[in-house]
Amino acid sequence: MKYIAFSIGLLFLLLAALTVWQWETVSRLLEPVIADSENVQPTSQLKTPSELLEYIVAHPENVSLVAYEIGNSETGIFYRDREKRPLASTIKILILAEYARQVEQGILSPDEAIDLNSVNLYYLPNTDGGAHPQALRYFREKKYLNAENKIALRHIPSAMIRYSSNAAADYLIERLGRENIEKLPSVLGLPSEDVPLPIIGQFLSWDDTAISALPEERLKIY
Repeated sequence: MKYIAFSIGLLFLLLAALTVWQWETVSRLLEPVIADSENVQPTSQLKTPSELLEYIVAHPENVSLVAYEIGNSETGIFYRDREKRPLASTIKILILAEYARQVEQGILSPDEAIDLNSVNLYYLPNTDGGAHPQALRYFREKKYLNAENKIALRHIPSAMIRYSSNAAADYLIERLGRENIEKLPSVLGLPSEDVPLPIIGQFLSWDDTAISALPEERLKIY
C-alpha cells in the first residue's frame, strides 16, 4: 500500500507539473468546456429535433441554419444565414469543389499515382483525433497502396472527406494551387467566407511564439 500511495502521489505531481508547463495549451482546451458548463447546454447532448429547436430559441445568437431540397431553395429554411461562422473542417468541402473542378477540366487525373509520403509530410501527430491514421489503415486494408507506397490521387480527397484527414486537406491545398484556393470564396458565391488555410500551419502558428508575437506574421511564414 505504501508503494501504491507513493506512485499515485508521484503521478499527481507529474500531472501538475505538466499542466503548469503547458498551461496555455491546457487553458485553450478547457475554454469551450467551461463555457458549455457555465453558459449553454453542450450541443453534443441534443438528440431530437425538439431539443435542437429549444436550443435555438434559448441561444439564437449561436446558431445559423440553412435547409432546403436541392433545386428548390425558395421553400427552404434560412435562419441567420448571413452570419459569418467559423467553418472548421467544413472548409474541406470547398477544397473538394476545387479538386472536382480541376478533374473535370482535365487539369488533374484522379488516376495519377502519388507517393503517399508526400501526403504524410503534412501530418501533425495527435492533432486530428486519429483521422489520418484511420485513413491510412483503410488504404492498406483495401490494398490501394502499391509496392512503391504509391496510391491513386482519387483516394486523397476521399480521406479528407470520409475521415476528415487534415494532412490530406493540406496536401490538396498545395497541390491544387494556393492561388486557386484563394479564389474559392468568390468563385463559389461565398465572398464573406475566409479562404481555406493550411490546417497544420494554423496549429503551428497558435503554439509557436518564438517566431513572432503577432499571429499575422506567423501565418505568413507558415
